Amino acid sequence: MKSMELEQHKALFLDFVSNFQSDVPLDKENYDLKRDHTFRVLHWAQQITKSVEGECGRSPDCLRATHLGALYHDIGRFPQYRTWKTFADPKSTNHGRLGFRTLKATGFLRDIPEHWRKVIQVAVALHNRREIPPHLPKDMDFALRVVRDADKLDILEIMIEYSAPDAPVNPVVTLGLSNGPEWNSDLLEKIRTGHLGVYTRMRSLHDFRLLMLSWVYDMNFPFTAQCVLQRKNWDDLVQPLPDDPAIRAALAPARAHLEALAQR
Repeated sequence: MKSMELEQHKALFLDFVSNFQSDVPLDKENYDLKRDHTFRVLHWAQQITKSVEGECGRSPDCLRATHLGALYHDIGRFPQYRTWKTFADPKSTNHGRLGFRTLKATGFLRDIPEHWRKVIQVAVALHNRREIPPHLPKDMDFALRVVRDADKLDILEIMIEYSAPDAPVNPVVTLGLSNGPEWNSDLLEKIRTGHLGVYTRMRSLHDFRLLMLSWVYDMNFPFTAQCVLQRKNWDDLVQPLPDDPAIRAALAPARAHLEALAQR
């Protein structure tokens, strides 16, 4: 379908991003980071859909809409950062909902049939929600799961890089979290009981690592789990954590869950 040609929408997205420029080095770094993140998430979304090709029963139009959901998933980050100079939603606004409003305002989807337009909009609006709403229509549910997994795959790499001991400090990316030895036992309890961590309970980079480790309970495709294991994302997140028996005990079932998903 011509209205969903990916290359056309890539050009529209880059034209949109060109409106967000800055001579301030930190601002430029953060705008560039979100632009590059977008295209890596698109890449991972394409790889995920390829991994289930022939199994998921999704039409070519559904796959195209899913890829457009990945392309536009973080469009709200640009006005968010320009207005509030942060990527922390609790300190600004929900960037998924802002992305939905921004995408509508651009008119980029106006020529796309209503059904597929809604699939894309749902992927954008809900990609950052803590949990996937139940009972979504199948096309929306599929696209949302792909975009959420693809987003996680790149965020893991970004945060591992930016939280490394020798990494240049970027408080916007690391959300101003401390690099001290403390960690939140509530987040650990969430992992131990097979639940996602709560974003607002983070106080340190260790908490962020625990939160990301809890994401294994919100991964939807074997390909995603395989990537986390093959790229050693799990090991890179665990290694800096304190060598504490409670942490080891909580992470053991989460690691087993990740391995089971990878083999499914």
